Amino acid sequence: MTSKVEVPLEWRENVNHRIDRDLNPTEQSCLDYYVNQQTSFNRKVVAKMLTDNRIILGNFADKLCSSKIMSEFLPRNFLPVRDNVLLDANDLKEIDLPEEFFLKVNHGSGGLIGVNSRADKEKYLPEAGLAGKWPRFLIHPERFDKELAIQYLNSWLNIKYRQEPNYIREWCYSLIEPKMFIEKLYHDLNIIPPQLNILCFHGRAMAFTYSDRRSDMKSFVRYIFFGNEENFARVCSKLSVDQWQTMIKASEAVSQYTDMVRVDWMLTSEGPVFSELTNYPHGGSMTFNSTSTRTSEEVDKTLSDYWGSIGPY
Repeated sequence: MTSKVEVPLEWRENVNHRIDRDLNPTEQSCLDYYVNQQTSFNRKVVAKMLTDNRIILGNFADKLCSSKIMSEFLPRNFLPVRDNVLLDANDLKEIDLPEEFFLKVNHGSGGLIGVNSRADKEKYLPEAGLAGKWPRFLIHPERFDKELAIQYLNSWLNIKYRQEPNYIREWCYSLIEPKMFIEKLYHDLNIIPPQLNILCFHGRAMAFTYSDRRSDMKSFVRYIFFGNEENFARVCSKLSVDQWQTMIKASEAVSQYTDMVRVDWMLTSEGPVFSELTNYPHGGSMTFNSTSTRTSEEVDKTLSDYWGSIGPY
């Protein structure tokens, strides 16, 4: 039997519900600096990681819960197709998988296996434990090993994301009950569809990052657009006015409940599809490569200005 899991949706109540948590020595030593030196977007992200203890961040970070949240603001065709939610990856043995799909966990960044008929036939899943904690894989159907995939999935289900004791933690992931699920694999001209990330501050969509995806599952940032360049972002993303307005309206609706959140979208051949909500973009180490028309410092300052005062938490 597959074990179906329902995610309770009381997320609005969690805006004002906080947890008490102890900072580890590294976090404690950094607290005053990041709280008092909020001169950049990245520093504000770290300050948020240290001081924002609201439970809603866990609702947002949970890939399954965030999809249910966004279903309140989006038509069905803008939502990802996800099913077979499991607590134990061994239950996957009883499921007949389609030719192409994603296997994902809900409680981390990474921890996914894509099976795509356009993937490199020479790529295999390495032996479990040889690829780091949170890898991303793209495998051809002929090279997919279900038993090995189950080993990976169960290893991810048994660890919490970014809770290292000697680093600044992305603590909200510790609130999520780990689960895995099967997601429809969406296509585009590329092997993996491009992505559009909408950065929202205090309920307003203010910046847009377009990136493509290489076959090694890593993003390659191509363009960032600021608030006065919204139409350029739409054209670059090949979106209609109606699609864009639907995405902006939904992104701003969910962002009303926090001071900053990034709303991530897949740009598929079937249209834009919601991906996830991101509380801590790049864990406070956001950079931009040479294809950007602005320096990292300029981007950092502009996003910081959009954010203004963080909180209150």
